[in-house]
Amino acid sequence: MQRRKFLSSAVAIVTVLSGCGSDDSGGNKSDTPSDSQPTATKTQTVMETQATTKTRSPEPTESSQDSLEVLRTRIEEGGVTVTAAKRDGDQINLTYLTLEDTQAGLSEEIGYVTGVYTRSVKEGEEASRMDVTIVDAEESKIGSFHIERDWSVQYNNDEISGEEITIKVLKTLESDKIE
Repeated sequence: MQRRKFLSSAVAIVTVLSGCGSDDSGGNKSDTPSDSQPTATKTQTVMETQATTKTRSPEPTESSQDSLEVLRTRIEEGGVTVTAAKRDGDQINLTYLTLEDTQAGLSEEIGYVTGVYTRSVKEGEEASRMDVTIVDAEESKIGSFHIERDWSVQYNNDEISGEEITIKVLKTLESDKIE
């Protein structure tokens, strides 16, 4: 099964989550550089999709829009091009462009986006979930996945490991194009 093959390759790069959890005492969950240090690749830093509600979404507040812009900026700083980001009620819908054509490359991107969202949750992001759509250069959908806020909270509280959150996220991956 393709998903099992993809999951096993992704688990091998769980390190993409490292860096999204650090405490204020200076300790890190990993040996990765902090945000203040430049990084050479996404793997050195940190690591959405079902139907949305039919009810009318509340208008986003100024602070929620600011946090969405911070999230978008952080993702783009890692070399991932965000083509759309918006709030829909208490969820975030994000679309990004991939140039990756391998499972390992896509796993790295998925992990990176997960890590940025998880870090944002630690810093106060209140969206209950982030739905992510992956598109190619022609804007054709490659796949989609989602990240539950609860998973990020569990990771940030050391209740689940980087491998566990990665598996949870990758189990939501829907794609006919990822081999």
